[in-house]
Amino acid sequence: MNIVLFGFKRCGKTYFGKKLAAKHSVAFMDTDDLIIKLYFATTNKTLTAKEIFQQVGALNFRALEREIVQSLQNVQNTIISVGGGAFLDDANVQLLEKYGKLVYLDVPKEVLKERTLSGELPAYLDPANPEASFDIMYEQRLPIYERIPAHRIDTTGRTEKEILNLLSEILEGKTHGE
Repeated sequence: MNIVLFGFKRCGKTYFGKKLAAKHSVAFMDTDDLIIKLYFATTNKTLTAKEIFQQVGALNFRALEREIVQSLQNVQNTIISVGGGAFLDDANVQLLEKYGKLVYLDVPKEVLKERTLSGELPAYLDPANPEASFDIMYEQRLPIYERIPAHRIDTTGRTEKEILNLLSEILEGKTHGE
């Protein structure tokens, strides 16, 4: 059984995905890492996901992302961390639902905003006005994420151990989420 973690950038998908995979001795995959490998295979250029997004543009980046999602159809017993934009494409959502249990890591807006603006800015934010562009992106994506039939983990006030325990229960089939 696969677990597919999704949510906003810096919600903890990769962090908790790696921890959960290690705890249960299963594989871990991050779709951004797979995009980097695919881009290298086709261009022989080593770029970060952000640099690829900037190089090829949003539409072509989403096409690479779609190709990666389609390539996961035979993956088993893996924790998969999926970039926040992948769930904007209904075809990706339909495929990922078939691949495993979807888990939405729900982090409060202000926490996400602080994490996002305190590090290197994602390519999809306007460097001239990062706060406003974050707010716009958040308001566009929130209803999309919330309508996806998924297990939801509200991270508010929860410790790392509590979040990992909730993820473990979902992986083990002991809960249907919150």
